Amino acid sequence: MRDITLGDTFYHFFTTRAFATGIPTQLAGTPVLSVLEENNATPITAGVSVSVDRATVTGLNQATIVATSGNGYAAGMSYAIYISTGTVGGVSVVGEVVGEFTIQASAAAVDLANGTDGLGAIKTDTAAVKTKTDFLPSATAGAAGGVFIAGINAATTITTGLTTTFTGNLTGSVASVTGAVGSVTGAVGSVTGLTASNLDAAVSSRLATAGYTAPTNLTAAQIATGIWQDATVGDFTAALSIGKSVMNGVTLGTGLTVNAVTGLTASDVGVIKTATDKMVFTVANQIDANIQYVNDVAVTGTGAAGSEWGP
Repeated sequence: MRDITLGDTFYHFFTTRAFATGIPTQLAGTPVLSVLEENNATPITAGVSVSVDRATVTGLNQATIVATSGNGYAAGMSYAIYISTGTVGGVSVVGEVVGEFTIQASAAAVDLANGTDGLGAIKTDTAAVKTKTDFLPSATAGAAGGVFIAGINAATTITTGLTTTFTGNLTGSVASVTGAVGSVTGAVGSVTGLTASNLDAAVSSRLATAGYTAPTNLTAAQIATGIWQDATVGDFTAALSIGKSVMNGVTLGTGLTVNAVTGLTASDVGVIKTATDKMVFTVANQIDANIQYVNDVAVTGTGAAGSEWGP
């Protein structure tokens, strides 16, 4: 017995024979087939048809059954196909059963339809899987437009913000970063190239570099809290004691006290300036002088010819 699925259209072949000889004989008398459902006295005729002498073979008949619920069929039921109109060799064959079938009544069909992993459950799960997979790109994984994989990926441009928490090590070279980097949180172990060590050196060594021009608008606050804050006493001592030091040209503001140099104050610098302002250089590198005392003894004359020094 054949088991079909509700909604199927299937074909059933049968042979009609002469009663006297058993020879295949044409089904005649404008034949009609009907289908009878178990425990139902009302035959089904909708969607039932027959073709006689199929393929020009005498006595070979083809029944066509459209087994839809609209035609009266139901799952789990058994059916018989019988001749409701027709003769063979002039003898009526009405009531002759020519085939039987069931609809989703086999053990496998019942298990598939009704089990916890049955057809309905499978369809539901499949639909849920399809909903998820519909979000996946159609491109091959790793290719342009495809999902990222653990391996080689095609160059991909992300046009929207990308936020991620990265754990582990990032290995490889970053060709360039275009645009501003808002912030980097956490410790940076090392940076290859220009680093803080390239800038870490004594202030005196930086200022003593040939060609360095000290700023003329350096204020007391800048000296106290800026580039001078890490200088040593030796740095300032050397700068103030060397005529060609890097302090040449720097104006120290009124009231400025260089506390880092022992004993040297702004007042001391003022006294030195007052004294050096009186120096006159008529001849380069030679100080014009009017000597009045030698070893605390007053002298006369100018030291020129005809005006010798003397007590």
